[in-house]
Amino acid sequence: MRRSRRLDEIQTRQVEWLWPNYIPLGELTIIDGEPGVGKSTACVAIASLVTQRHPMPGERKAHTKRTAVLYMGFEDDEQKTIAPRFHAAQAAMDRVFFLNSVPVLDENGDQLLDKAGEPVDASFRIPRDIDHLEHELDMIRTETGTEAAIIVIDGLFDVLDGKKDSHKQQDMRDSLRPLARLAQRRGTAILLIRHFSKSPGNKATSAGGGSIAFTAIARSVLTLGRDENGNAHLAVAKANLASLPPNQIPSFGYQILPTEGIEAGHLEWTGDSGITADEIVGGRDKEKALTAKERIAATLKEMFWDRDEIPGTEINAALAHLDGAVATKNAGKRLAGLDIVRQAGPVTMWGWVDRATDDVF
Repeated sequence: MRRSRRLDEIQTRQVEWLWPNYIPLGELTIIDGEPGVGKSTACVAIASLVTQRHPMPGERKAHTKRTAVLYMGFEDDEQKTIAPRFHAAQAAMDRVFFLNSVPVLDENGDQLLDKAGEPVDASFRIPRDIDHLEHELDMIRTETGTEAAIIVIDGLFDVLDGKKDSHKQQDMRDSLRPLARLAQRRGTAILLIRHFSKSPGNKATSAGGGSIAFTAIARSVLTLGRDENGNAHLAVAKANLASLPPNQIPSFGYQILPTEGIEAGHLEWTGDSGITADEIVGGRDKEKALTAKERIAATLKEMFWDRDEIPGTEINAALAHLDGAVATKNAGKRLAGLDIVRQAGPVTMWGWVDRATDDVF
Protein backbone atom coordinates (compact mmCIF):
# COMPACT_ATOMS: atom_id res chain seq x y z
CA MET A 1 0.00 0.00 0.00
CA ARG A 2 1.49 3.33 -1.02
CA ARG A 3 2.11 5.99 1.60
CA SER A 4 2.30 8.83 -0.90
CA ARG A 5 -0.89 10.74 -1.66
CA ARG A 6 -2.03 12.31 -4.89
CA LEU A 7 -2.65 16.02 -4.55
CA ASP A 8 -6.31 15.56 -5.55
CA GLU A 9 -6.67 13.45 -2.39
CA ILE A 10 -5.46 16.26 -0.14
CA GLN A 11 -7.99 18.74 1.16
CA THR A 12 -6.58 22.26 1.06
CA ARG A 13 -7.29 24.81 3.77
CA GLN A 14 -6.72 28.51 4.09
CA VAL A 15 -4.18 30.06 6.42
CA GLU A 16 -5.76 31.53 9.54
CA TRP A 17 -4.21 34.70 10.90
CA LEU A 18 -3.87 36.43 14.22
CA TRP A 19 -2.34 39.37 12.33
CA PRO A 20 -2.55 38.96 8.52
CA ASN A 21 0.89 38.70 6.85
CA TYR A 22 2.63 39.01 10.24
CA ILE A 23 1.50 36.31 12.72
CA PRO A 24 -0.25 33.13 11.50
CA LEU A 25 -2.36 31.04 13.84
CA GLY A 26 -1.15 27.47 14.36
CA GLU A 27 2.49 28.31 13.59
CA LEU A 28 5.74 29.52 15.17
CA THR A 29 6.71 33.18 14.82
CA ILE A 30 10.10 34.49 15.95
CA ILE A 31 10.46 38.01 17.37
CA ASP A 32 14.06 39.16 16.80
CA GLY A 33 15.83 42.24 18.09
CA GLU A 34 18.49 43.72 20.32
CA PRO A 35 18.08 43.79 24.10
CA GLY A 36 16.23 46.91 25.20
CA VAL A 37 14.40 47.57 21.92
CA GLY A 38 11.02 46.57 23.39
CA LYS A 39 10.47 43.02 22.12
CA SER A 40 8.66 41.93 25.28
CA THR A 41 6.61 45.12 25.44
CA ALA A 42 5.61 44.70 21.78
CA CYS A 43 4.46 41.12 22.44
CA VAL A 44 2.49 42.32 25.47
CA ALA A 45 0.85 44.99 23.28
CA ILE A 46 -0.10 42.41 20.64
CA ALA A 47 -1.37 39.93 23.24
CA SER A 48 -3.38 42.66 24.98
CA LEU A 49 -5.17 43.52 21.74
CA VAL A 50 -6.16 39.85 21.52
CA THR A 51 -7.69 39.87 25.02
CA GLN A 52 -9.83 42.87 24.06
CA ARG A 53 -10.70 41.58 20.57
CA HIS A 54 -9.26 44.77 19.14
CA PRO A 55 -7.76 44.83 15.61
CA MET A 56 -4.03 44.53 15.05
CA PRO A 57 -2.09 47.52 13.65
CA GLY A 58 -3.26 48.36 10.12
CA GLU A 59 -6.38 46.16 10.43
CA ARG A 60 -10.03 47.17 10.70
CA LYS A 61 -11.20 44.13 12.65
CA ALA A 62 -9.94 41.32 14.84
CA HIS A 63 -9.30 38.13 12.86
CA THR A 64 -9.89 35.61 15.66
CA LYS A 65 -12.64 35.20 18.22
CA ARG A 66 -10.20 33.74 20.72
CA THR A 67 -9.26 36.01 23.62
CA ALA A 68 -7.05 33.87 25.92
CA VAL A 69 -3.30 34.45 26.14
CA LEU A 70 -0.54 32.36 27.78
CA TYR A 71 2.60 34.35 28.63
CA MET A 72 5.72 32.38 29.54
CA GLY A 73 8.32 34.74 31.00
CA PHE A 74 11.74 33.69 32.28
CA GLU A 75 13.73 36.91 32.57
CA ASP A 76 11.27 39.39 34.16
CA ASP A 77 9.42 39.14 37.47
CA GLU A 78 5.71 38.49 36.97
CA GLN A 79 4.68 40.76 39.86
CA LYS A 80 7.03 43.68 39.27
CA THR A 81 7.26 43.67 35.48
CA ILE A 82 4.99 41.34 33.51
CA ALA A 83 1.63 42.05 35.22
CA PRO A 84 2.27 45.85 35.25
CA ARG A 85 3.06 45.74 31.51
CA PHE A 86 -0.26 44.05 30.78
CA HIS A 87 -2.03 46.58 33.02
CA ALA A 88 -0.34 49.40 31.11
CA ALA A 89 -1.45 47.84 27.80
CA GLN A 90 -5.06 47.76 29.09
CA ALA A 91 -5.31 43.99 28.71
CA ALA A 92 -8.33 42.06 29.97
CA MET A 93 -6.34 40.63 32.87
CA ASP A 94 -8.67 37.66 33.42
CA ARG A 95 -7.77 36.44 29.92
CA VAL A 96 -3.98 36.44 30.51
CA PHE A 97 -2.30 33.38 32.07
CA PHE A 98 1.32 33.20 33.26
CA LEU A 99 3.55 30.11 33.33
CA ASN A 100 7.28 29.57 33.78
CA SER A 101 7.60 26.22 35.57
CA VAL A 102 6.19 22.70 35.64
CA PRO A 103 5.50 20.32 38.53
CA VAL A 104 8.00 17.61 39.39
CA LEU A 105 6.17 14.27 39.65
CA ASP A 106 7.09 11.17 41.62
CA GLU A 107 7.11 7.62 40.23
CA ASN A 108 3.32 7.40 40.69
CA GLY A 109 2.68 10.56 38.73
CA ASP A 110 1.82 12.61 41.82
CA GLN A 111 3.18 16.07 42.67
CA LEU A 112 6.51 15.72 44.48
CA LEU A 113 6.72 17.64 47.78
CA ASP A 114 9.81 18.88 49.61
CA LYS A 115 10.49 18.28 53.34
CA ALA A 116 8.33 21.27 54.23
CA GLY A 117 5.41 19.86 52.26
CA GLU A 118 5.74 22.45 49.49
CA PRO A 119 5.33 21.45 45.82
CA VAL A 120 8.60 20.96 43.91
CA ASP A 121 8.71 22.67 40.52
CA ALA A 122 11.20 22.66 37.64
CA SER A 123 11.94 25.20 34.95
CA PHE A 124 9.96 24.67 31.75
CA ARG A 125 11.98 23.01 28.96
CA ILE A 126 11.23 21.93 25.42
CA PRO A 127 10.73 19.33 24.13
CA ARG A 128 10.59 17.67 27.58
CA ASP A 129 7.56 19.57 28.88
CA ILE A 130 5.32 19.73 25.79
CA ASP A 131 2.76 17.46 27.50
CA HIS A 132 2.65 19.81 30.50
CA LEU A 133 2.08 22.75 28.15
CA GLU A 134 -0.72 20.89 26.38
CA HIS A 135 -2.35 20.14 29.73
CA GLU A 136 -2.13 23.82 30.68
CA LEU A 137 -3.83 24.77 27.42
CA ASP A 138 -6.61 22.26 28.22
CA MET A 139 -7.12 23.97 31.60
CA ILE A 140 -7.24 27.42 29.96
CA ARG A 141 -9.82 26.18 27.43
CA THR A 142 -11.96 24.74 30.24
CA GLU A 143 -11.81 27.99 32.21
CA THR A 144 -12.31 30.45 29.34
CA GLY A 145 -14.34 28.39 26.88
CA THR A 146 -11.83 29.00 24.10
CA GLU A 147 -8.42 27.84 22.93
CA ALA A 148 -5.55 30.21 23.65
CA ALA A 149 -5.03 32.54 20.70
CA ILE A 150 -1.39 33.17 21.46
CA ILE A 151 1.50 31.83 23.53
CA VAL A 152 4.44 34.17 24.13
CA ILE A 153 7.72 32.47 25.09
CA ASP A 154 10.07 35.14 26.47
CA GLY A 155 12.83 34.12 25.72
CA LEU A 156 13.61 31.29 23.38
CA PHE A 157 16.98 30.19 24.81
CA ASP A 158 15.54 29.98 28.33
CA VAL A 159 13.33 27.02 27.40
CA LEU A 160 15.80 24.95 25.39
CA ASP A 161 17.11 21.70 26.80
CA GLY A 162 20.62 22.39 28.09
CA LYS A 163 21.78 19.04 26.69
CA LYS A 164 21.04 20.22 23.17
CA ASP A 165 23.46 22.36 21.12
CA SER A 166 21.74 25.58 20.03
CA HIS A 167 24.10 25.78 17.04
CA LYS A 168 23.34 22.30 15.71
CA GLN A 169 20.54 22.42 13.17
CA GLN A 170 19.31 18.89 13.83
CA ASP A 171 19.27 19.40 17.61
CA MET A 172 17.20 22.55 17.25
CA ARG A 173 14.83 21.08 14.68
CA ASP A 174 14.24 18.12 17.03
CA SER A 175 13.56 20.57 19.88
CA LEU A 176 11.19 22.86 18.01
CA ARG A 177 9.18 20.36 15.96
CA PRO A 178 7.08 19.17 18.93
CA LEU A 179 6.30 22.81 19.73
CA ALA A 180 5.36 23.47 16.10
CA ARG A 181 3.10 20.41 16.07
CA LEU A 182 1.40 21.60 19.27
CA ALA A 183 0.77 25.01 17.65
CA GLN A 184 -0.82 23.27 14.66
CA ARG A 185 -2.99 20.98 16.79
CA ARG A 186 -4.32 23.86 18.88
CA GLY A 187 -4.44 26.48 16.15
CA THR A 188 -2.46 28.75 18.47
CA ALA A 189 0.13 31.33 17.42
CA ILE A 190 3.38 30.82 19.34
CA LEU A 191 5.74 33.81 19.57
CA LEU A 192 9.39 33.07 20.40
CA ILE A 193 11.41 36.08 21.56
CA ARG A 194 15.09 35.95 20.57
CA HIS A 195 18.04 38.37 20.79
CA PHE A 196 20.20 39.37 17.84
CA SER A 197 23.62 37.77 17.68
CA LYS A 198 26.69 39.95 18.33
CA SER A 199 27.64 39.85 14.65
CA PRO A 200 24.37 39.75 12.70
CA GLY A 201 25.68 40.70 9.24
CA ASN A 202 23.25 42.54 6.95
CA LYS A 203 20.47 39.95 6.51
CA ALA A 204 17.58 39.95 8.94
CA THR A 205 16.88 36.25 8.35
CA SER A 206 20.30 35.35 9.77
CA ALA A 207 20.58 38.05 12.45
CA GLY A 208 19.16 36.09 15.39
CA GLY A 209 21.15 34.03 17.86
CA GLY A 210 21.66 30.27 17.65
CA SER A 211 21.20 27.86 14.76
CA ILE A 212 19.63 28.93 11.49
CA ALA A 213 17.18 26.08 12.13
CA PHE A 214 15.18 28.49 14.30
CA THR A 215 14.51 30.74 11.33
CA ALA A 216 13.97 27.75 9.04
CA ILE A 217 11.23 26.12 11.13
CA ALA A 218 9.38 29.37 11.95
CA ARG A 219 6.80 30.42 9.37
CA SER A 220 7.21 34.10 10.21
CA VAL A 221 10.08 36.20 11.58
CA LEU A 222 9.51 39.76 12.77
CA THR A 223 12.47 42.08 13.34
CA LEU A 224 12.41 44.92 15.87
CA GLY A 225 15.08 47.59 15.98
CA ARG A 226 16.01 51.25 15.74
CA ASP A 227 17.09 53.32 12.76
CA GLU A 228 20.01 55.78 12.72
CA ASN A 229 17.79 58.43 14.31
CA GLY A 230 16.79 56.19 17.20
CA ASN A 231 13.23 55.54 15.96
CA ALA A 232 11.89 52.05 16.68
CA HIS A 233 10.33 49.83 14.00
CA LEU A 234 8.77 46.40 13.52
CA ALA A 235 9.37 44.85 10.09
CA VAL A 236 8.89 41.42 8.51
CA ALA A 237 12.04 39.40 7.81
CA LYS A 238 10.36 36.15 6.77
CA ALA A 239 6.74 35.44 5.82
CA ASN A 240 6.28 31.97 4.31
CA LEU A 241 2.48 32.08 4.47
CA ALA A 242 1.89 35.73 3.60
CA SER A 243 0.34 37.05 0.41
CA LEU A 244 3.28 39.43 -0.14
CA PRO A 245 7.08 39.12 0.02
CA PRO A 246 8.58 40.48 3.26
CA ASN A 247 9.94 43.70 1.73
CA GLN A 248 6.44 44.60 0.48
CA ILE A 249 4.68 44.07 3.81
CA PRO A 250 4.31 47.39 5.67
CA SER A 251 6.57 47.99 8.64
CA PHE A 252 5.27 49.79 11.72
CA GLY A 253 6.96 52.40 13.83
CA TYR A 254 6.36 52.36 17.55
CA GLN A 255 7.30 54.16 20.72
CA ILE A 256 7.23 53.10 24.35
CA LEU A 257 5.71 55.74 26.60
CA PRO A 258 5.33 56.05 30.39
CA THR A 259 1.95 55.06 31.83
CA GLU A 260 0.29 57.27 34.40
CA GLY A 261 -0.14 55.53 37.73
CA ILE A 262 1.66 52.35 36.63
CA GLU A 263 5.38 51.61 36.86
CA ALA A 264 5.52 50.18 33.33
CA GLY A 265 5.64 51.67 29.87
CA HIS A 266 3.12 50.98 27.14
CA LEU A 267 3.63 50.71 23.39
CA GLU A 268 1.96 52.98 20.86
CA TRP A 269 2.08 52.23 17.13
CA THR A 270 2.97 55.21 14.94
CA GLY A 271 1.95 53.87 11.52
CA ASP A 272 3.71 52.56 8.41
CA SER A 273 7.39 53.50 8.70
CA GLY A 274 8.64 52.31 5.30
CA ILE A 275 11.74 50.48 6.55
CA THR A 276 12.70 46.87 5.83
CA ALA A 277 13.99 44.26 8.25
CA ASP A 278 17.33 44.18 6.41
CA GLU A 279 17.62 47.95 6.81
CA ILE A 280 17.02 47.60 10.54
CA VAL A 281 19.82 45.04 10.81
CA GLY A 282 22.12 47.03 8.50
CA GLY A 283 21.51 50.17 10.51
CA ARG A 284 22.62 48.33 13.62
CA ASP A 285 26.03 47.81 12.04
CA LYS A 286 26.27 51.50 11.18
CA GLU A 287 25.73 52.38 14.82
CA LYS A 288 28.50 49.98 15.87
CA ALA A 289 31.29 49.53 13.32
CA LEU A 290 32.37 45.92 13.16
CA THR A 291 35.94 44.97 13.92
CA ALA A 292 37.83 42.83 11.42
CA LYS A 293 37.18 39.63 13.37
CA GLU A 294 33.46 40.52 13.72
CA ARG A 295 33.20 40.98 9.95
CA ILE A 296 34.84 37.59 9.50
CA ALA A 297 32.41 36.03 12.00
CA ALA A 298 29.45 37.62 10.18
CA THR A 299 30.67 36.25 6.85
CA LEU A 300 31.00 32.78 8.33
CA LYS A 301 27.45 32.97 9.67
CA GLU A 302 26.15 33.66 6.16
CA MET A 303 28.11 30.64 4.91
CA PHE A 304 26.62 28.37 7.58
CA TRP A 305 23.06 29.50 6.76
CA ASP A 306 21.90 25.96 5.95
CA ARG A 307 25.02 23.86 6.55
CA ASP A 308 26.46 22.21 9.65
CA GLU A 309 29.93 21.54 8.20
CA ILE A 310 32.07 23.26 5.55
CA PRO A 311 35.53 22.29 4.21
CA GLY A 312 38.33 24.51 5.49
CA THR A 313 39.48 25.24 1.93
CA GLU A 314 36.07 26.73 1.10
CA ILE A 315 36.13 28.86 4.25
CA ASN A 316 39.62 30.17 3.53
CA ALA A 317 38.65 31.04 -0.04
CA ALA A 318 35.59 32.98 1.17
CA LEU A 319 37.68 34.92 3.71
CA ALA A 320 40.49 35.73 1.29
CA HIS A 321 38.93 39.06 0.25
CA LEU A 322 38.52 40.30 3.84
CA ASP A 323 41.10 42.36 5.67
CA GLY A 324 42.95 40.70 8.50
CA ALA A 325 45.96 38.55 9.18
CA VAL A 326 45.74 34.79 9.65
CA ALA A 327 45.53 35.28 13.42
CA THR A 328 42.62 37.71 13.00
CA LYS A 329 40.76 35.27 10.77
CA ASN A 330 41.29 32.50 13.29
CA ALA A 331 39.94 34.83 15.99
CA GLY A 332 36.88 35.42 13.79
CA LYS A 333 36.33 31.68 13.54
CA ARG A 334 36.49 31.38 17.34
CA LEU A 335 34.08 34.30 17.75
CA ALA A 336 31.68 32.46 15.45
CA GLY A 337 31.94 29.36 17.65
CA LEU A 338 33.64 27.34 14.90
CA ASP A 339 36.41 24.78 15.05
CA ILE A 340 37.64 21.65 13.30
CA VAL A 341 35.04 18.91 13.81
CA ARG A 342 36.49 16.07 11.75
CA GLN A 343 39.01 15.09 9.11
CA ALA A 344 37.56 13.71 5.86
CA GLY A 345 40.68 12.28 4.24
CA PRO A 346 42.85 15.27 3.25
CA VAL A 347 39.93 17.68 3.83
CA THR A 348 39.49 19.44 7.18
CA MET A 349 35.84 19.98 8.03
CA TRP A 350 34.75 22.96 10.17
CA GLY A 351 31.51 23.26 12.14
CA TRP A 352 29.80 24.59 15.26
CA VAL A 353 31.43 23.33 18.45
CA ASP A 354 31.25 26.17 20.99
CA ARG A 355 28.07 25.96 23.07
CA ALA A 356 28.96 29.07 25.06
CA THR A 357 28.27 31.53 22.24
CA ASP A 358 24.47 31.62 22.00
CA ASP A 359 24.68 35.42 22.11
CA VAL A 360 27.05 35.44 19.13
CA PHE A 361 25.09 33.25 16.73
